[in-house]
Amino acid sequence: AVVSSRVRGTWFENVLTKINEERDKWPWLVVYQHRPIYNSNKIHGNWTGKNTDQYSGPPDLPPFKGWKDHYETLLLKHKVDFVLNGHVHHYERTWPVRNRTEVQKSYENVEHPIHITCGHGGQSLYKYFNKTTKEDSYNETVPEFVSARSNVVWGHCELAVH
Repeated sequence: AVVSSRVRGTWFENVLTKINEERDKWPWLVVYQHRPIYNSNKIHGNWTGKNTDQYSGPPDLPPFKGWKDHYETLLLKHKVDFVLNGHVHHYERTWPVRNRTEVQKSYENVEHPIHITCGHGGQSLYKYFNKTTKEDSYNETVPEFVSARSNVVWGHCELAVH
């Protein structure tokens, strides 16, 4: 299990703490995490192993013991602005969100991280690995935290902050 008191969790918290000590130098705090904790693709679960009640992905998702219970807490505690993810072969952006249910449907005066999955460079791979079409890899019910999503176009992400 990966927990906040072990090596990786301690390292991550130390890095975030140091950055926040000089937040005047680093006004934006962006974290990269390979597997998203927020995602509405039914082929991939999030760290809990499911997206919503409609999740119908593979039963053999690896267990994420410990880390999922602490990771978002660290993001919130250290006021992370953006979490960039890959792994899932689509584009998805959340509203500012906390604990899956506390959603701020505005990008003004943001208090929680915005999660961006930028994996649509491989969006056409699902039809080969999962015997599905790229159009049917989303849950029909869009979770409340989702601001935008696309799995029908190939692309890449560019982040511009104004």
